[in-house]
Amino acid sequence: MMSRYFKNNLPYSQKMIRQQIEKVGGKTYSKQKFHCDRDSSITYQRLKVNVRADLDGEIILPKSPEMVTRSCVEIPIELLKERLLGFESGFERDLRDEDSSVTASSTVNSG
Repeated sequence: MMSRYFKNNLPYSQKMIRQQIEKVGGKTYSKQKFHCDRDSSITYQRLKVNVRADLDGEIILPKSPEMVTRSCVEIPIELLKERLLGFESGFERDLRDEDSSVTASSTVNSG
């Protein structure tokens, strides 16, 4: 799957990326069930949010899309949480730095 999306534009080899995923406890050659296609999945999620009822007031539950088995890479959720928190804190730090530089430049210009 990775090769289809990234082809030869990766700065690292696919073998190196797979080794890093496995090093942190991930699985690089896994099989999981997924919705058959993106459109069916989106439609299903929308129908779950927008509850409908029939004429008798009975809730109509949407039919789940067909499931198919596909190859995938499994990455531990803890690793993703760490990365996300690191990204968010870096983003907040950048915003604080930007705010302080705006404040500093506005005080310099006002004098």
